[in-house]
Amino acid sequence: CSKDFNTYPNDLQQEVAMIRVCSRKKDIDEALEFLDQLKQRTGLQVSFNVFNVSNYSHEELKKVCEKVSMHDLDYVYFADTHGCIDMQTHSPIFKDCISILNKEGINVGMHLHDHSGKAFYNYKMLEEIGFSSTDASTRGMGKGVGNLKLEHIVSKKYLCPVLEIIKDYED
Repeated sequence: CSKDFNTYPNDLQQEVAMIRVCSRKKDIDEALEFLDQLKQRTGLQVSFNVFNVSNYSHEELKKVCEKVSMHDLDYVYFADTHGCIDMQTHSPIFKDCISILNKEGINVGMHLHDHSGKAFYNYKMLEEIGFSSTDASTRGMGKGVGNLKLEHIVSKKYLCPVLEIIKDYED
């Protein structure tokens, strides 16, 4: 991403409330330093996205969370970038991470890809594990096979408007 702080919105621009920055394993220290400066300069909420979480061992992920917990972040999202995680198997890892981050008041979310068809299955377990949020996209639009589908998780109250949006952009 751009390292020029002038290219980012600030808290006076009502259209944007949060900026999310993703990081590879090898760039975590640099990304966290950048996020600290970004939050200070923009006044916006910031979210740190740890992607490719299936490439981390339990200990590596705990160490990342301990490091991240020392920064003034609003959210940390873990991304199942390859869509291969089974939340039942990985729940102890994420429970440890959530505990570390929640102690510092950091909200923890999960970004689910659906490469192996497990996104909805994993979504159903997020609250039980302790995640406070997730994201989804219409028709699962996203990298590879796609993301968690919004139309699978939205409440009945909002399903018709979501389906109308999908229909309007079908072409």
